[in-house]
Amino acid sequence: MREGRTLNTGYRKAKLIVEVPKEPLALPPHVGEALQAIANMQIAHQEQASFLARLVDRTTATAAKPVFLIYVGAAVMAWIGANAFLARAGLPVLDAPPFAMLELLVSCAALFIAVLILASQRRADILANLRQQMTLEVALLTNQKTSKLVELIEEFRRDSPDVRDRVDVVAMEMAGAPDHGTVLQAVQQMADKPQGIGVEGGPGLAS
Repeated sequence: MREGRTLNTGYRKAKLIVEVPKEPLALPPHVGEALQAIANMQIAHQEQASFLARLVDRTTATAAKPVFLIYVGAAVMAWIGANAFLARAGLPVLDAPPFAMLELLVSCAALFIAVLILASQRRADILANLRQQMTLEVALLTNQKTSKLVELIEEFRRDSPDVRDRVDVVAMEMAGAPDHGTVLQAVQQMADKPQGIGVEGGPGLAS
């Protein structure tokens, strides 16, 4: 009995430890602002969708569930079983073997689901493009801030009497903001060239 009580007490303590607090987590301000920006983008994307687009998304989400496959299989088996029972009973059969009507229904349903998937994927691609644009904007801002920090550190090194002054070519290059048009052209040239050939001024790509 004592062992059972000890186990129950330990289990209760474990439950108390595992339970997630209902109070909102205290996040740093910059993390909260980033999460709020992502949530606002999701909300705006949903609000801009029409009623038909939302209906398509819900229908596609329902068809994507594993239980939907079970329902389809059960419906097909019920159709075949019902027609087989009617044939054995000598009653008029709605769809005699090889079940041409069932094949037509399945083909129409497959075409309908394919169109739904394409329509839903198009909306998902729009949201993905927005995320990519946000990621690119963050990367460009981070690059500008990093260049400014390197520039400030170089100025401090030159002005500080305790640090030996020297010419750092790499730091000077990093302090200058890159020309994004030139970088884009270099990336396009690298994508157009076959593997194993690098762009000018850079190492070749390994095949």
